[in-house]
Amino acid sequence: CPTLQLAEYDGQDICITVAAGEKLILDANDPFDAGGLAGFRLIGTKATIKSVEIAENDPKAVILRLSARPEGDVYVTYAYGAPAGKGPYPANAGALRDDWTANGLHRWALPARLKVTGL
Repeated sequence: CPTLQLAEYDGQDICITVAAGEKLILDANDPFDAGGLAGFRLIGTKATIKSVEIAENDPKAVILRLSARPEGDVYVTYAYGAPAGKGPYPANAGALRDDWTANGLHRWALPARLKVTGL
C-alpha cells in the first residue's frame, strides 16, 4: 500500500513524498466519501489546503496547494483524525491509491500524520 513518507514545504505548497509500487491516483470516484481534499488536512496552522494533486514531475508525490504560508509546528494528515463523512464509511477516509489493480481491488494509501519540514 502507498505510504506517505515526507512532507516538505516548498514555496506556498507542500510536497509529500510517497513510497508506492505504481504511479499515484487521486480516485475521482471518491468511493469512501473523503471529500474534495481526498482525505488530507493541516493541523497547527490557519493556512488551508486549496487543492490536492499528483506532482507533474513525480508520479509518486502529492502536492498540496495552500491558501498561505503555514507557520509553527504544522502537520499534514491523510485519512487520520477526521470526522465521519456523509456516506456509510467511518471517519478517516481517503481517496489516494496507486495504479495497481487486480479483480477490481486497489492498494489504498495508509493513514498518516507527518510533520512538515522546511518551514
